[in-house]
Formats: sequence, structure tokens, C-alpha cells
Amino acid sequence: MAFNNPRITLFTVITTYNVTIKMGFSIFKIICHGTKGVITDTSYY
Repeated sequence: MAFNNPRITLFTVITTYNVTIKMGFSIFKIICHGTKGVITDTSYY
């Protein structure tokens, strides 16, 4: 149903994209710096 409304669809895509980017950065930081580095970097958000 939601896909019938372009505005709702666009909003959903953008929101999903932003969440994916944040998750990607978190995973990237975990891989590069370890869990301690991720906890330290939370101040930047």
C-alpha cells in the first residue's frame, strides 16, 4: 500500500539508507578499532 505513495516510498528509502550507512560505519569501526574504539567514538554522534 505504501508503495502507491511516492513521497512515503522516498522517505522510507532515505531512512533505510541513512540507517544502513550508520550501521556500516559502526561495523567498520568495530573491525578497525575494536569495541573500545567504537565506545570512544560515540561522542562524535
